[in-house]
Amino acid sequence: MMDLVAFRKNLYRFILCLTSSASNIAIYPSNHPFIKSGIGETYAELTELLKGRREVKFVLLKDLLVSCGVPLKFKGRNWRAFLDMLKKRKTDQITFSAGLPFDQLEQFIVDLTSDGKDTLYSTAFIKFGKTDPADEGKKEEFSDYEKSNDSSDNVLDIGMLESNWMVKDLFQRITVDGTIQGDVISEVVSVFLEQIKTGGSPLNMLASLKSFDEYTFTHAVNVGILTMSLAESLGFSGAHLKDIGTAALLHDVGKIQIPEEILQKKGALDSGEREIMEGHSINGAMQLMKVKSLPRLALLVALEHHLKYDGGGYPHVKGKWKTNIVSQIVSIADVFDALRTKRPYREAMSPEEVERILRLGSGVSFNPFLLEHFLEGVKIKDLQSEQV
Repeated sequence: MMDLVAFRKNLYRFILCLTSSASNIAIYPSNHPFIKSGIGETYAELTELLKGRREVKFVLLKDLLVSCGVPLKFKGRNWRAFLDMLKKRKTDQITFSAGLPFDQLEQFIVDLTSDGKDTLYSTAFIKFGKTDPADEGKKEEFSDYEKSNDSSDNVLDIGMLESNWMVKDLFQRITVDGTIQGDVISEVVSVFLEQIKTGGSPLNMLASLKSFDEYTFTHAVNVGILTMSLAESLGFSGAHLKDIGTAALLHDVGKIQIPEEILQKKGALDSGEREIMEGHSINGAMQLMKVKSLPRLALLVALEHHLKYDGGGYPHVKGKWKTNIVSQIVSIADVFDALRTKRPYREAMSPEEVERILRLGSGVSFNPFLLEHFLEGVKIKDLQSEQV
């Protein structure tokens, strides 16, 4: 049986998957790839929750949700969406039983989003109910329990969990139809900023890579966190810092259209593949140029983040081009996170090797002043290489 913190995270991952799947059903046609993949992830999370249990029950006590005796109270759009779905269907209790077939969960999610379905009907594996009015008195008891068992570390992990999921969904939508959701980016950046202000090491906030397929969005999350942490320590604040976070989060958006066989190639790229790979800077900037709601800094960083401090790198630019300071910060964060992460073509590097390579690039690839501040801020001796 998993511990309380792991159980809460698993519960919330299930809620994230469920609400994301419901959102996709409301937006996309039934044969869209988002639909099956989203329901599949929801089913996997629920299966994990049910390990060692006969059932998992959610009970709504006004605005407090309780599951298996554990009160759940989080922030974020997915959490609000889950509560709204329960209230809209006029149900206070949902019980999922072990052995639930995939098709029953799929039908349940479809019913949640159906405008013509005001009532949910129980099945052998999913049961609905109303809370006894006498149970409303338990709300204060659960609230006291939550306060005494909730630590700032748990809140941090859960807060970052939703933002990471939102970035994953954001990049999936960009991949399928090129949609860039400015409101989602803004909310994610606000979560990053809130966590950075707690004063902890940015290394503790970094997202973990579960598979090579998740590298693009996981890397975007980590570069966003690392860039905002350094920028905040240098005195950037307010709207400027949010623009910096947006730019960092979208720095590699041009890579989304690069074929997987190039991104995941184990050997060296040939000249044609290298040209396609290096084209992501210009392609990303051009894609972001079409989104008027984004700060212009975002397209500049997408264009410049592979230009070196001494003028080398790519894309090739004429004259004495001086890169923006935010592009210089993103360049450091980009290489740092890439080196510490296992890729198809090499193993993750040790903290010592990561620091050695970064310092070799001081004054050539990287701004020496920014690099020193970055290395001091991340406390590289505490770095854990990212494996998959």
